[in-house]
Amino acid sequence: LTVNQATNSISVLRGRGDGTLGDRADHGIRGSPLMAAIGDLDGDGRLDLALTKINGDSVSVLFGKGDGTFGVESGVRLWTSYVAIADFDADGRNDLAALHQDYNAGSLSVLLGNGDGTFGSPTRFGVGKNPTTLEACDINGDGRMDLVVANASSSSISLLVGTASSPPLKRRYTPGRRPFPDGFVAADAARDHEGSNGSASGTTVKPAASYLRLEGFRPNPAFGAPVVAFTLVDDSPAVVEVLDVAGRRLVRRDVGWLGAGRHVLALDAGARLAPGAYVLRLRQAGRALTARGVVER
Repeated sequence: LTVNQATNSISVLRGRGDGTLGDRADHGIRGSPLMAAIGDLDGDGRLDLALTKINGDSVSVLFGKGDGTFGVESGVRLWTSYVAIADFDADGRNDLAALHQDYNAGSLSVLLGNGDGTFGSPTRFGVGKNPTTLEACDINGDGRMDLVVANASSSSISLLVGTASSPPLKRRYTPGRRPFPDGFVAADAARDHEGSNGSASGTTVKPAASYLRLEGFRPNPAFGAPVVAFTLVDDSPAVVEVLDVAGRRLVRRDVGWLGAGRHVLALDAGARLAPGAYVLRLRQAGRALTARGVVER
């Protein structure tokens, strides 16, 4: 996916699965797009887009059709230059975080998702001066999504830690040591399954896949033999399980061999599940995550 400011469009190049890409498909955008965040915003198992604009007065949402194309563009009135998509309140629905740049007193807003592509009212958190980059990751390894912000003018980063309370984030402020940080990288530098971060000057560095995450069935509801999406921290032993509502294990798959990163695993036909509600469980390195899933037929 590329964001094309000069032509007011985005381009999608679909992977062939062998390291090459197919022909480019363009999709027109109202106004000049600045950056894109990718995630499932309406709970249908298909990736959607949240786009910021050069003029900064709104976020555009484009719902994915599952074939590399998108539906009609809708908007969220929000002044921002940078957004991130993640489930901050652990309710199984993705939320939106938006960064507000200000040279005197920067801030960010979190809008909790309703699960249908719409969002609740924003909750604002203060960060440092002139924030430039925002990323969502599990920085302290507790299974909840956190937010990290690079503040260029105050030479610092801001860390908002995910909590079980409302609002779902608590602000922590960490002074920086280098002038004008414009970005950072989040990674398991010590390989202890705990997130770390390092600031960078003059460049924006995207984070590595360094957290354990279970997205659940894709799509959800699933049909027949389901597909499960998840992220592993490394190649240590890991297991994906499907349980019924009584806690009985119906499916077990060893997945650690897949290694670090996001994976989409199709359970084979022998794992075809009867219609109903299920619990998915992902276990790795002494941690266990669960998600809810439904099979329709």
